Amino acid sequence: MNNVELLRELLGDPSSDIISDTMLEKLLEEEGDDLNYAAAKACRIIARKFSLKAKKSLGRVSKDYVQNARIWLDMAKEFEDEAGSYAKPITSGLYKSQKENERKSTDRNEPFFDENMSEGRYK
Repeated sequence: MNNVELLRELLGDPSSDIISDTMLEKLLEEEGDDLNYAAAKACRIIARKFSLKAKKSLGRVSKDYVQNARIWLDMAKEFEDEAGSYAKPITSGLYKSQKENERKSTDRNEPFFDENMSEGRYK
């Protein structure tokens, strides 16, 4: 099963009239094949479609479209929450050579804090 099929399955297998495989592929590409973020975006797209249909409809049909839009928005939030729970920690820093170059640079502001602050010099 490829990622487009998996994404469609995650979404509850909506018809291609609601969201096309081409759009799902594009969402997967944008999100680096992250199924949860792609699913969240797909849900928001589908919700938007139902919202627009509700504006054009009257009576009971309009109410159904609004209800469907809310369901898709709730699903989008669930996918976003799930995607956020898998966040990977990021570490970064400077190389020793970069730190030395920064210290030697003459084009810097004087630091407000320094190592002598803890000795009560600024009391």
